[in-house]
Amino acid sequence: MEKSASPKPCLSNLLFFPAGCLLRTPALAVLVCLAIGLLGGTYLYYEVNVDLFGIGRPDFNDLHFNSNYTRVQSDNGTRWVFVYEKTPPSVFSGLVRHVSPIRLGMDPFLTHDILVTTGDFANPEMVSTRVFNHHFSWSTHNKSAPGGTINLIHAVPLNEAIYDQLLQIRNGQQAVFTGYEILRIDAYQKTGEYIGKWEDSGCNSMLVTSVQVQK
Repeated sequence: MEKSASPKPCLSNLLFFPAGCLLRTPALAVLVCLAIGLLGGTYLYYEVNVDLFGIGRPDFNDLHFNSNYTRVQSDNGTRWVFVYEKTPPSVFSGLVRHVSPIRLGMDPFLTHDILVTTGDFANPEMVSTRVFNHHFSWSTHNKSAPGGTINLIHAVPLNEAIYDQLLQIRNGQQAVFTGYEILRIDAYQKTGEYIGKWEDSGCNSMLVTSVQVQK
């Protein structure tokens, strides 16, 4: 009687063998699922322009702006003082190449990073862009400097309606953002003790008063 040949080990079987062993144990399977869920939730919370059913939405009822939007007071006593760069409103119009939420506990009114580009900067075949930790960078293989503009907006929505409009912004849209540029935001505790400041470097912190998406 002939003996049947033993099947050769398959590379995919070897790769997935440890995971298969883990998933055969209910407790370990639950831990793996929890870890995957935690990683996925973290990515959604910090990288995707959603408010996660309200979890990531600022508490607008707790943030009280004065009439000229130079001061914000929270119910717990924390207050912020806004220093603006200039009086006339600024307008940034172009192709959105990045949008992500800002999650800063000390400055809850800062809600979005939005990269707005024109000219060569709006062409991904000519210029590569990257946004990380509220800073942007770009690179190109062309010898000549790219033409156009590139601006990273750190958005402070004027109100909850503007915030909801910002939630609808997606990469690849042509959009117009209007508002007042912010030079610095100083934060103080209820006791008056200075906590710290928000001040961008080479970007455009802005109180956004209008959002228009061009179809």
